[in-house]
Amino acid sequence: MFKPQAQERLLELFKRSEAANVLAIGVDLDGYGSSNWELRGKPLYRKSERELRELVDCTSKPVIYKGIMNLHDAGKVVDSGAKALDVSNHGGRVMDCGQGVSEVLPDIAAQFKGRITIMADGAVRTGFDVLKLLALGADVALIGGH
Repeated sequence: MFKPQAQERLLELFKRSEAANVLAIGVDLDGYGSSNWELRGKPLYRKSERELRELVDCTSKPVIYKGIMNLHDAGKVVDSGAKALDVSNHGGRVMDCGQGVSEVLPDIAAQFKGRITIMADGAVRTGFDVLKLLALGADVALIGGH
């Protein structure tokens, strides 16, 4: 799972990942919690729909986009041809406010279930948390995800 950085760098990282025979390749769509990157002069990039498709098209590996917290981003990911989207607020540890995964997951699942694998993480610590996310529409719940 890579941070949203320059497209040329991500294309290079995707090729290296594919050569290493990874199971899947992912990119955060948001840059939350990445202040350390900014302090080191490494900017983060918001990806356009074209760039998302370009990343999917550059590899034969499944592509997962993470940090999806709204219908607009979910739609862009579905349209990109990605294999999965990860509804994630990174464990809720990087912002003092904002929605929780369980608040946005039902709307995303209602619109896109069956068109893409819907993963969910963020403050998943118990079996009850897993069951709740599955009941809210996730296909996969990631324990301890952030």
